[in-house]
Amino acid sequence: MNGEHDPDENPSLDEIISIAPVDVLCWLSEAEEKVDGQFGTGYAEKHPAAVAGFVNACAAVYQAERMNDAAQKISRALLSVADSLAGLSQPMQNERLAGIENELYRLANKAGDALEMAARRGDGGE
Repeated sequence: MNGEHDPDENPSLDEIISIAPVDVLCWLSEAEEKVDGQFGTGYAEKHPAAVAGFVNACAAVYQAERMNDAAQKISRALLSVADSLAGLSQPMQNERLAGIENELYRLANKAGDALEMAARRGDGGE
C-alpha cells in the first residue's frame, strides 16, 4: 500500500498535505484492482461503496502508521532525556528539567499552531 513513509523522515504538515492526493489516487487505483480481482471485472465500478471502504481502510492504516512513527520518536526522545539525567546531581537535574519543560511548552505551542493551520485549511482558510 502506498502512503508508507520512513519513520526517520520528518515531513512538515505542508508536505503531508501535498502528498495526500497522490496517496489517495494510488489507494483508489489499488482499490479498483483489488476489488475487481476479488469479485470480477467491473465490480468496483458497480459497487463504489466497496472502493470507498478500501480507501477508508488505507487512510486508517496510514494514520496508524503516522501515529506509531510519532510515538516511537517520542519514546526515543524520552529515553534520551532519562539517559542524560542519570548520574547528575539534584540541582543539575532540576536545571535540565526546567530547560526540558520550556522546550516541551514550545513544542506544544508549535503543535497547536499546526492544528489550527490544518483546521483553517479544512474550512477553506489559507
